[in-house]
Amino acid sequence: MNRFHALGDWVEAGCDVAVVLARDALGRVMLQLRDDFDTIAKPGHWGLFGGHVEPGESLDEAVAREMAEETGLQFAHADFVPFVRLVSGSGMHHFAYKLTPAVDAAKVSLQEGAGFAFIHSGQLDQLRLLPDARRVLDHYFATL
Repeated sequence: MNRFHALGDWVEAGCDVAVVLARDALGRVMLQLRDDFDTIAKPGHWGLFGGHVEPGESLDEAVAREMAEETGLQFAHADFVPFVRLVSGSGMHHFAYKLTPAVDAAKVSLQEGAGFAFIHSGQLDQLRLLPDARRVLDHYFATL
């Protein structure tokens, strides 16, 4: 857990979630448009790719698995570098990783979500972002 920079207070919370901050060759960040289903929390919002850590799974395993499941892209665990951690508004631990290789949009085979896009910092205010993704993205763009 100390591998991640803490954004805000760290308190005991619910389940763990691993998300990935992936970028293309131009440095734009890859976002997922959430499905517009009643069963999805915050449908129609943009967020980072990722999901819940399964029982018995490490954070490193979870982020690589989620990226593969949601985008069809396979990366080694070493390609994911711990970035930040935060407690979400719903009380979950979010662990965000930076993906070191650039993602080629032409190789993405979207398996989950309504779509994806690569964005730069000037586009953040134009999107309905998940609050936790916004915190991660604001921190990321502030560190460039």
